Amino acid sequence: MCAKSMIQADTKRNTTHKATHKPSLASASVRIGYYLFAYKCFAKNLQTDHRKQAFSVWELRVISLLPSAAEIIAIVGAADSMVARSHEDDYPTSIVHLPAVTSSRVKFTSCADIDKQVTSVLGKGEALYALDGETVKRLNPTHIVTQDICQVCSIDLGKVGNVRALEDVISDIREVADALGLKENDRMENAKKLAASVRPAVLPKVLFLEWTDPPFDGPHTPELVDWANGKCNKVPGDMSKRLTPEEVIEQGPYDLIIVCPCGLNLQDSIREVKVIEEKEEWWRKVSREAKKVAILDGNQYFNRPGPRLVDAFEWMVGFINDQPQIIPSDFIWQIYHPSDNTL
Repeated sequence: MCAKSMIQADTKRNTTHKATHKPSLASASVRIGYYLFAYKCFAKNLQTDHRKQAFSVWELRVISLLPSAAEIIAIVGAADSMVARSHEDDYPTSIVHLPAVTSSRVKFTSCADIDKQVTSVLGKGEALYALDGETVKRLNPTHIVTQDICQVCSIDLGKVGNVRALEDVISDIREVADALGLKENDRMENAKKLAASVRPAVLPKVLFLEWTDPPFDGPHTPELVDWANGKCNKVPGDMSKRLTPEEVIEQGPYDLIIVCPCGLNLQDSIREVKVIEEKEEWWRKVSREAKKVAILDGNQYFNRPGPRLVDAFEWMVGFINDQPQIIPSDFIWQIYHPSDNTL
């Protein structure tokens, strides 16, 4: 399922300033807490001209254990310093040739079946992901990037930090962008200003689903919805959590519904929506009451707390405010028509 990022720092290798957490890995004897790092420390070890990709302290050998981390490593111009990736790292495409040092203990078949597999694995006290510790040791990384946001899917490294709210995500990206003279966050600020300029008198109520069977909300979506002039009932900063059908119905009716199952592309997301259309009364009720239902490629955008959240936010501003000209032309999504189960 999800892969969400959190980083903790050690600013110099072999220094006495070490990360406070040194948890053992579920699937390897190697301890790597010492190598965890923060985006801001990573940025400070780059020369001002990031295009040179020169590092002032040591030659970086970076391993990413989640997709959003790989994207931020790339946006600061250091993709060439990566020596390994997670099995879910697929962007940018220049890193897909690297060895994958993680693997999943569950296999995707359907949202409902994944939920059963996850429940079974966690019920045994096991981690959902395995780490190839021998390869990690052989590659001798200077930095390893992991997460602490999704209660369900974390590689078992213990609590290494706390990035839950969107402000935390944007703050991390902003620190890197500012240090390197990048402009990514200008787009976010411009989109927020644009949203303010088209703010309606009555804000639409939005249901955002990061999983469909059973329904789950998303961790950093309340801020996105709020910034884009929508309303949702989720408390900002809360972890992603399972919702009962009764909770979904009681919090409705909704003006807009956004569906982007974690880790699924658009085609798989459409398929899963059609599954709940067939079997779930709660979905049939809320989707027919809504004015618009959108299905997205969550794997590309909302599920990863990284640079492409900017694209996701621009899309949301356009969708919520009925301003299609704001939506990026290459954004992957479709409108769903629940009355006849078509797109």
